[in-house]
Amino acid sequence: MASSSKPRSAVAAPETVSLEEKLSAAHATIEVLKRKVVSLYGGTASGAVTDQFARRRQRQARARRRRELLEIRAAELARHNERLEQEVADRTRALRHILDNVAFGFLVVGPDLQVREGFTRSCEALLGRPVFAGQPVAEALGLDDVGAAELRFGTGVVFADRMPELVTLSQLPQHVEVGERTLRLDASVVRDDDDGSPSALLLTLTDISGQLEAERRGRHHARLVEILRQRGAFEAFVDDARTLLDRCAEGLVDQAAVRRAIHTLKGNAACFWLDEVVAACHAVETHDTIDEEAIERLHQAMGETLAGFADVTGIRYAQVDAGDVRVSRARWSAFLDRISDGTSPRELRAAAMALLECPARDLLGPVESFTRRLGSRLGKSVVLHTRGIGTPVDPDVMRPVLRTVSHLLRNAVHHGIEPEGGREAKPAIGRVVLEVGRSADGYRVEVSDDGAGLDTGGLVQGAVARGLLTASEAGALSQEERWALVFREGLSSTVGATEAGGRGVGMAAVLEAVEAVDGSIQVSSEPGLGTTFILDIPA
Repeated sequence: MASSSKPRSAVAAPETVSLEEKLSAAHATIEVLKRKVVSLYGGTASGAVTDQFARRRQRQARARRRRELLEIRAAELARHNERLEQEVADRTRALRHILDNVAFGFLVVGPDLQVREGFTRSCEALLGRPVFAGQPVAEALGLDDVGAAELRFGTGVVFADRMPELVTLSQLPQHVEVGERTLRLDASVVRDDDDGSPSALLLTLTDISGQLEAERRGRHHARLVEILRQRGAFEAFVDDARTLLDRCAEGLVDQAAVRRAIHTLKGNAACFWLDEVVAACHAVETHDTIDEEAIERLHQAMGETLAGFADVTGIRYAQVDAGDVRVSRARWSAFLDRISDGTSPRELRAAAMALLECPARDLLGPVESFTRRLGSRLGKSVVLHTRGIGTPVDPDVMRPVLRTVSHLLRNAVHHGIEPEGGREAKPAIGRVVLEVGRSADGYRVEVSDDGAGLDTGGLVQGAVARGLLTASEAGALSQEERWALVFREGLSSTVGATEAGGRGVGMAAVLEAVEAVDGSIQVSSEPGLGTTFILDIPA
């Protein structure tokens, strides 16, 4: 039987969800999530996430405080640096002002021999010329070719740094002449902080013109005192100098004898502080050949030097005649007492000869002060003890011998006495003794010292090197023969000649003078104990 109703669909239609229902469901979800969040963050301090957030906030707070503190410190440091920089600038300006206006100047010189930055403006006033960085130091100092070459050599030795600094600095020029002024040049080495090698030289310039002038006046007064105190000895020296130079002019063929005579003149001039004559003799000695013009220059030096103080002494070079014999009243009375009507010719001759004698000191001159000054110049403390220099001697016999005694004294001080600090157990002050006396048949002169003794090894080596001896001959020498080498012409144990010695001429002059009067010399020496020379001169 047929049905009257519509057939039903196979799938049910979805129910329609309203907007309000959707909103309600969303709100419910939000509430669930909120409760979850609250359960995680909302209440317990022991929660892991809460602790993390708390630590983070603490770190941020500490970082902020450190940053603020660093900013404060940085600002304070900036203010402190600015204040220090200002103080340094002020002090630098003050120091620069002082250095630029003091009486000495500083020059910094590199291995390239050019002036570096850092020199003081006072250098320009001292040198009398502009000074600038990059300028050749020889130009800044106004050195001539010789001085520039000496400077190049000296700085080369300094920067090579192969010897003690004290030795290398001594190779540099010591003085600079600027017009009428003299500047002393002192040097010190500036070394690299890393390896200690020389990186620069600091040169200090000092105007010593006033000091030199004061020293010159002091020497002038001192020599006047010596001349007036030993007037007879000085007049004998002047007369002897003129005679020596006249003989040199006549015998220029024998250059060795001429050199010995000039060397003797130099030594005796030094005894009386005649620096100008000493310098003139030293200059002549440097020439390969000594001619009449050189001898004339020495005559001129003697004349000009004596003329400089003739108004005080009354002694002029061309007017001195030491051949005049001055007899005191006492000696004349003694002569008269020795003669009578019965006096034999022999006795009368002896009395007359005694009347013509003079004390040895009148022929020696001021040897004590000469020895002391020479020692001071060589950096040695030395004193001369004299004995018997009042002994009456025949001036005709003893004058040529005693005028060479300065060579023996110079040899003792220069070669014998050790420098300060080098005498070990011996007294710090070196001792030289000069003794004059009578012997059985004439006179005896003895010069001894307590120095290092003769350097016979150096003398022998020098003799072999110069071809004066063969090696076999040198090995066969006796001790006395080795000592006798000290008298060989041109032979010296010192390397290099100076005004103090080293030419090997002085001792040869002593031997020549002694042999000229038929005398003899004995030598003895002990290493470390000293040397003795004994001159026996027949009357």
